Amino acid sequence: MERPSVAFFRKWHASFATLCAERHANGESFWQVVYRNRNDKQPYTA
Repeated sequence: MERPSVAFFRKWHASFATLCAERHANGESFWQVVYRNRNDKQPYTA
């Protein structure tokens, strides 16, 4: 039986990898996605 944290991490990593794969297919790099997501969370910091 895995610890809940391990199961959660595996689930998160799978969704994160899928997200990265989709972004990469769109021609965006990992850092472009990170930077845009950060700006989305903090629109006042340009």
